[in-house]
Amino acid sequence: MLLVLIIRLDSLSLIVTARRLHRIADDIRRHLPGSHLSKALDKFDQKVPDLVDLRNIAEHIDEYSIGRGRHDAFGLEPGDVFELEVNGEHVTITARQRTVDVLSVYEACKSLIECLIAAIHRHELTHLFPSIADFDFVAYTETGTQIVARSDESAEHARARSLLASTINRTLKKPPAERCPECNHWL
Repeated sequence: MLLVLIIRLDSLSLIVTARRLHRIADDIRRHLPGSHLSKALDKFDQKVPDLVDLRNIAEHIDEYSIGRGRHDAFGLEPGDVFELEVNGEHVTITARQRTVDVLSVYEACKSLIECLIAAIHRHELTHLFPSIADFDFVAYTETGTQIVARSDESAEHARARSLLASTINRTLKKPPAERCPECNHWL
């Protein structure tokens, strides 16, 4: 009985964690070019289509336990919301006709994490380099060096800044094509 309780708690924790992972991946997807992470998220959603509903039910367990949740039929009697089934290596958790296989959630999370790591490594320089490469011109005076305000930069300064920016863009924006080792989509 204790083992079933532990499995139940771990399963619900995994559902909440998987949903958070999905939200983090979606946020990162919006900041990176290409469709790789969109495809990885679609694959994740296909593997565990009821994950969001189960997470929402877990989050609003107080309403569901009295039969007043969003997915409850009118007049549903209060009672257990989540059902756990352990069948060999497979553990499924069900609530209001929505089911996930816990191992499938784990595998979907693992795959999404690998895609995230590949995408982040692929694009990290693109996001880091411009801030590291930014610079200010200096003027040498009798009292030492002074930073030239951007509003006071000369035409020569503007040409040098433009040349550096185009070099950075050419170098970083078009790295050689590469595929994700996890899903084989283009990064």
